[in-house]
Amino acid sequence: MRIIVDGDSFPYGEITAGLAETFGVECIFVHNECRDVYLPGIIDITVPLSPNSADYAIVGMIGRDDVLLTNDVALAAMCESKGALVLKFSAVPFNPDMFDKWFARKNMRWLHYKMGLLGKKRKKKASPKASSQEVREKRKTKFHKRLFDILEKNRLANEEELRLQEELRLQEEMRLQEEHIRAKEEEAKRQEELKQQKIQEKKNRRALRKQQEIKTLERRKIREKNLSIVDAFCLNMRKQQRGGYNKKKGIY
Repeated sequence: MRIIVDGDSFPYGEITAGLAETFGVECIFVHNECRDVYLPGIIDITVPLSPNSADYAIVGMIGRDDVLLTNDVALAAMCESKGALVLKFSAVPFNPDMFDKWFARKNMRWLHYKMGLLGKKRKKKASPKASSQEVREKRKTKFHKRLFDILEKNRLANEEELRLQEELRLQEEMRLQEEHIRAKEEEAKRQEELKQQKIQEKKNRRALRKQQEIKTLERRKIREKNLSIVDAFCLNMRKQQRGGYNKKKGIY
């Protein structure tokens, strides 16, 4: 947030600079070469002496959430469209509904001037109270109070926004921490499942090897049994062929 002042005719420079310094807000005075501003803690921007030069400079630099102090309705309308808070020199916000009426009245006045229907302007008689010191002091007090309330409201809103951002940051950290813990638990569970799977595969291999050994032993026994039957059969055949057992030679 910044306070930008249309400084060509601004009467409360010291109050604005003091409040900006109190709240730690950047304060910028934009004016032409005809006026010099000597206030501590402000940024002084001087523009060339040409029509609406200060207005164009302000429109070029103002941004969203900035505060503009001006009595120029056209400048207020342009800055209002950029999202800035536009205040009069009395620190009262402009009513956006008045912009269309003001431009329509200005165009109508220009048409009347071109058509020769515009009479002479009536000079307003200055009220005797307007020049009194007491009235000026009351206006300064009102301006100080209104601008102070606006800056205080902005400070509270910033603190609330910072608090919400901090809460969101803490929630995000907690969420990331929970996700990290959940990921570690899932990794440990997966490792445990792999370990159990390896153990089960080892058991299956042992059981398969044991079954293969049992089958091998069974086949060996069957083969030995078959061999013994064949040997007995051959022995009987030999006996029948040779006619008995020869004790001298030890054979049949």
